Amino acid sequence: MGTREKPVVVRDHTINYVPDWSRDGKWLTYFDRNGWGVVSPDGKTVKPLGNIATQYLAFSKDSKLLYGIRVENEKTTLFSINLATLKATDLHELGKDLAPAASAIPGIRFSLTPDGKSITYATQTFNSNLWLLEGFRQPGLLSRLGLTWPRSR
Repeated sequence: MGTREKPVVVRDHTINYVPDWSRDGKWLTYFDRNGWGVVSPDGKTVKPLGNIATQYLAFSKDSKLLYGIRVENEKTTLFSINLATLKATDLHELGKDLAPAASAIPGIRFSLTPDGKSITYATQTFNSNLWLLEGFRQPGLLSRLGLTWPRSR
């Protein structure tokens, strides 16, 4: 039986958002009390990204950008962050119906296609309805009081 390396803590005290590997293998995303950041797999190099209103960041195909979806004030916006400059760019307004959502924590996760041109993620739809029922027979006063009257034969 071969030997296994002991697991290594890459970053302490992170919050339970799902991490993402950069495609070139040089970075991992993380989230902690100071916000988002990226860390090298050995844990020695850390690059804070700050407070970003998103629950998940995904690396681009070339590992130079991070993509996220920001939900603020009824707006849902796809954005990118340039890792070299930390400049954020809004790419597209998605509408509130396309806000990422999951019933499990952590549950938000983006998946990029191998060509880096498409993103998939989960949403949830909540629906509440008010119904009006017509044409049904309402019980009489005696039955509403729990009393029954003998039927005539």
